[in-house]
Amino acid sequence: MNIVRTTIEADYIPALQNGSTHVVTFAEEGFSFFKAYCEFGLGIPIRESVELCDRVNNADETGTLFPRGNLSSMPKRFFRDGTWDGEGFRRCLRDAFIANRDHCKSKHLVFQFSCVELHLDILFAEVQRMAQLEFSDSGIHEITVHFSS
Repeated sequence: MNIVRTTIEADYIPALQNGSTHVVTFAEEGFSFFKAYCEFGLGIPIRESVELCDRVNNADETGTLFPRGNLSSMPKRFFRDGTWDGEGFRRCLRDAFIANRDHCKSKHLVFQFSCVELHLDILFAEVQRMAQLEFSDSGIHEITVHFSS
């Protein structure tokens, strides 16, 4: 399994539309990748994508839109709060990996964490650790983790 950390921008809308990639981002109600992927990649109206964000954040758990699309979102608190909740993050991250293994079955898993400025090294290390230790045999060939910087 190849795991890449990058700051290079990429357009995953075609991959969402054809189902070849599972994209995981965070549930941000404002101008966000999640809402753009919902609207332009999956044809989900903005109002509904905001409701999906609210559900994920209020439940404090990862939400996956499968079978509508290979798109998951994690609670925004892990990316916006100054305090770090490693146990909570690992629980939600595990759910994203399980959604891919059991439902999306994508060989390419993308963590779209651009616009995040907190905990970058921890986020990447947790993705890498979980992929290698818990999900190495789940059919994923490549993981790309996007950050802005």
